[in-house]
Amino acid sequence: IWYLLRRFYLRAILIETKNKIFASADHCKSVSLFYNQKNFKISNKVKRIQNKKKNLEIEKNYSFELLKSGYMSSNRTIFLNVKQLRAGEALIYNKKSNRLTTKKYFNYLPDSKNTKQEIDLLKIHEKILNEEFLRIIKKNKDKLILVPLSGGLDSRLIISKLTELGHKRIIAFSYGPKDSFEVKIAKRVCKILSIKWIYINQNSKDYKNYFNSKKIIKFWKFCDFYSTLPNNQDLLAIDYLKSKKIIDRNSIIINGQTGDFITGGHIPKSLIGYKIKKDILFKEIIKKHYSLLEFESKNKINLKNNIKKIFNNIDKKITALATLYEYWEYEERQSKFIIGGQRVYDFYDLQWELPFWSYSYVNFWKNVPYKFKINQHLYKTYLEKYDYKGLFTSIKIKNQGWSLFHRYWVKPISIFCKYILGKKIQKDFLAFAKYFDRFSYYYSAYGIREFLKNYKKLRNPNSLFVIKWVKLINEEFK
Repeated sequence: IWYLLRRFYLRAILIETKNKIFASADHCKSVSLFYNQKNFKISNKVKRIQNKKKNLEIEKNYSFELLKSGYMSSNRTIFLNVKQLRAGEALIYNKKSNRLTTKKYFNYLPDSKNTKQEIDLLKIHEKILNEEFLRIIKKNKDKLILVPLSGGLDSRLIISKLTELGHKRIIAFSYGPKDSFEVKIAKRVCKILSIKWIYINQNSKDYKNYFNSKKIIKFWKFCDFYSTLPNNQDLLAIDYLKSKKIIDRNSIIINGQTGDFITGGHIPKSLIGYKIKKDILFKEIIKKHYSLLEFESKNKINLKNNIKKIFNNIDKKITALATLYEYWEYEERQSKFIIGGQRVYDFYDLQWELPFWSYSYVNFWKNVPYKFKINQHLYKTYLEKYDYKGLFTSIKIKNQGWSLFHRYWVKPISIFCKYILGKKIQKDFLAFAKYFDRFSYYYSAYGIREFLKNYKKLRNPNSLFVIKWVKLINEEFK
């Protein structure tokens, strides 16, 4: 079965025989499968296996974890009897004995010590990338490929490989504030490559209308609603492209998820090394992955205990905290919330590919030594050497949180607060100024009043989304 998943690029397998049911998620959980443990049922939708309100068994404190991280950890959902297959996990259900067995066949952990030198790793990386993109191009030879182009390294690499290896029908699209650094880079990239570029000029009103419509609830219910916060990233852009008939069900969407994580870009500096206490690991996980909303420190003890359980079945010989941290993020945030972004394309009945999540690419990076992953050293070295049409060395636009217009007032006021009014006032001001940063459209979807109610404890727009999401779940089960 594992061979079939890899050989035919299947995203999940579900097989039923007279006596048994076998199910498996792929190595990154690109399709979600849920199962009811009591009266065994399995589906890609929780509602199909847990739809009787009278018999619902819901976790008492589920909202705490959802509000802080945006997902239920491990194989849990908000329902006690409904579990989810994790990335690289399979199950066998025996109908006669009513016995259920699950087993992890893939973990994002190194298989063995990699002693290859940088020059060899760069060659292998190039070979894997070319093979994956040639497969995608061959499979979708006459189809239109659309690339969400943020201007970042990953989306630049996607569009470079598609162009270099000969795909003819490519359109790139971008959205967000028109004077943002991402939009400027995307426009320049497409000009260099002579590729059609569409800028989707949506404003605060568009976002507010969409996120207060019935359509958003329909989309959220379509996603893994009872286990993971729906990922809205490309939602309005795809809705626009569909409404203008620029794309249809034969189009292919290819985004750059998740090049930054897989290549080592998320490794905290505090975890580099082998002789550091594990408490620092748990602290880093909580700081990064349980910070959508601030919470009382007394609740950190329960969180820490839940995190420890995730590592119980890990080989005790694996002591590198950076390795364990990446394992956590792969299992929890990446395979749930980030991969969940593909549900947008499913909702609009579109096809998609994830080259940076292919098994060969993931397997390569999980075995790269950390001295080459820290600060994405190997990845950035490759991009500088590859440098297709100068796209990775000639474009030097500084990453900015605010547009040029808003920087004129945010920066001086921030400096004034720091040196005259104090760092606490500066912190509060910058929290307020988020409403005008490059994610301003998402914040404005809920309006300035809702933002001001919560702005001091918000990490990013997902903090507002998670408040609404949990509220909807609570209302459903009152």
